[in-house]
Amino acid sequence: MRSLPRGKGRELRWHAYNLEALATYSEYYGETKIPQGTIYDYHWGQHASARDNFQHALPLVYYNPRLAKSVLRYMLKRITPFGEIRLIEMGNGYADNDRYFTSDQQLYFFLLLSEYLRVTKDHAFMNEGVQPYPGKKQAEMTVAELTEKCFIFLRDTIGTGAHGLVRLLNSDWNDAVYYIEKVPYNNVFLTGESHMNTAMAISIFQTLIPQLKEAVKYCEQLDRLCQSMTLYREHILRAYLADMGERSFPRRMYFNGRSYGEDNMFLEPQGFTLQIHELSLKKKRLLYEEMKRRVYSGEKLGARQQETPEFEDGHFEKGSRENGGFWWALNGPVILGVSQFDRAEAWRLLKNMTLQHLSEEFPQYWSSYWSGADNQESSLIPQEGLPDQTADYACIPVYCAHPHAWILYCYYYLREQQKEEKGGS
Repeated sequence: MRSLPRGKGRELRWHAYNLEALATYSEYYGETKIPQGTIYDYHWGQHASARDNFQHALPLVYYNPRLAKSVLRYMLKRITPFGEIRLIEMGNGYADNDRYFTSDQQLYFFLLLSEYLRVTKDHAFMNEGVQPYPGKKQAEMTVAELTEKCFIFLRDTIGTGAHGLVRLLNSDWNDAVYYIEKVPYNNVFLTGESHMNTAMAISIFQTLIPQLKEAVKYCEQLDRLCQSMTLYREHILRAYLADMGERSFPRRMYFNGRSYGEDNMFLEPQGFTLQIHELSLKKKRLLYEEMKRRVYSGEKLGARQQETPEFEDGHFEKGSRENGGFWWALNGPVILGVSQFDRAEAWRLLKNMTLQHLSEEFPQYWSSYWSGADNQESSLIPQEGLPDQTADYACIPVYCAHPHAWILYCYYYLREQQKEEKGGS
């Protein structure tokens, strides 16, 4: 394991320890995964969801690439031969979507793959063989072949909608969309479009494509894949920028015959939008100013998920969870985006979402001194600073890989930028 910082890095070492403590060897797949914890593992007995496994390995590419590679291989073995990544693992290797048909799992795979290749330079990995899901008696495929299948699944099965944006299907990162809105899904399944998915695809492919080009010497078919990815990215980039137009911030989604996020800012697409190279510096600064006014106002840890929570549901108070709560998984991408034009501000945002800052702002809550849930209540409700307080979550151990992974990943990402500026290691 590569060295972690000393002194003020005590919390960072703690995050690294927790990720490795959560690491769990899968006898079925013969690789190691890092589950989320909290309600998924400790109450429901599931390893959910696939996107979480990808996120939890992001910081490992810097300080424990061997473990990051094992997580990648574990998830590759969870991918079907035609590129589907099922949401949940239940029991001994069994993977299922469990009523969700999400539209973003391939994007989180591409995110981890691009960062693994970029940081480790292990481009020969693309020519390694793995058995796709369900593993037993399946013909071996290379990582490059499975990556191509995932791209085809994203491009053709998930597809794009009437505005040229990546489809939503029944949910993207915000899988609460599936049940928080009471709609006939047979009517909306193929018509919804996700601004978050689209911004993710644009920003992730701008990093992944150059890395795959580096790997062509190990696997010639990647040249063809890079060409297809480039054309796809150009198509959705044009659609996304046209949809944004002169607006100061992108919408959230098209769903059930209406546009979400016209005047009410949702955080989901903003961080990835800030990372898009083709978006002018002027527009990025304008977007961030809007974010500070709309979703950072009154918050101590970071931006909340919605400016003004608009969902009506008995399980989601306004200011909680996917209805306006604070999420490390949404604030992390914002930090990466802000770092492109204001490095000092990115460091400030990172320090604000540390556990140390959480304990200083809310010293009366012992529950989050050592870890956290995947989300914390925002300033909009009296339980600000606590994990979600609904009946389903109140009795669950507050121990989750999300804060550990995103705080540590953002730290390494920003430190890497610092070293590049100084021209050394």
